[in-house]
Amino acid sequence: MAYIYNLGKFTEWPPAALGPPGRPITLCMMGDTDYLTLALAAIENRPMQGRELRVRHMSYLGEPLGCQILFVSRSEEKHLAEILPAAHAGAALTVSDIADFADVGGIVGLLPAAAPDGKMEFEINAGVARQAGLRLSSQVLKLARNVVGR
Repeated sequence: MAYIYNLGKFTEWPPAALGPPGRPITLCMMGDTDYLTLALAAIENRPMQGRELRVRHMSYLGEPLGCQILFVSRSEEKHLAEILPAAHAGAALTVSDIADFADVGGIVGLLPAAAPDGKMEFEINAGVARQAGLRLSSQVLKLARNVVGR
């Protein structure tokens, strides 16, 4: 979860997506995310861009409103055609470990650790991020293994 936290630190949302100052940034988890429970506890309430980070589990598609970051688990792959447009319409940074996530319309696709040091690698779909109204730091773009839609 630290990688998602760090991605959020280097993302700029439209003001309307964040709401008034003091409102938390919400990381929503969609699908089977039980394997992330301990990692989520470690980042809950941490500061992000002057706001607290809150974690929320989602049980159905209608909930992405109010999510600034949306992690979509592999269990939801068959629903991406519904999930992604709704999330991006609300300026959510979509992140997943689904294979080819950035190629199929997600913003950040996490890749299996291929580096000998075990560091997480990721791909970014910059075109979709722009369409969602998000700006990703050039630092993040430099670290990505691949950037689609520059």
